[in-house]
Amino acid sequence: MSFLKKIKGLFSPKPKAEPEKPKVAKAVKAEKPRKVEKRPAPEKPVAVAKPKHSEERLTQVLRSPHVSEKSVQMAEREQHAFEVRKDATRDEVKAAVELLLKVQVQEVRMINVRGKQKRNGKRSDWRKAYVRLMPGQALDGGELSA
Repeated sequence: MSFLKKIKGLFSPKPKAEPEKPKVAKAVKAEKPRKVEKRPAPEKPVAVAKPKHSEERLTQVLRSPHVSEKSVQMAEREQHAFEVRKDATRDEVKAAVELLLKVQVQEVRMINVRGKQKRNGKRSDWRKAYVRLMPGQALDGGELSA
């Protein structure tokens, strides 16, 4: 037998086994319908509205007001910039400003600020929130002091 015939024999399809017989399903007894007693549904407890954010957390969300030339110009248009926690959300910032500064907030925009590279390492990253107040709302300068 030549070498090629041996190799072809290794990879040739193997003879098929006999096909399996189909399995016969067992007969199932017809069950009689049972009478089910309907019980009255248990009364659902009334949901008590719990605060979305804890007051302790909200007092820690705002780190300090961010003062720069741009933020001073924005303050004239009822927008203020704050340094906030890295993990703060828009809802938390809005709730914190409304709670601590007693004003109504229209909109919150967030931005992550990268720390600058320096010779001896890098300054830490931080997060900035731009808060737009409702028309007619204003902050006094004394409220913004850190």
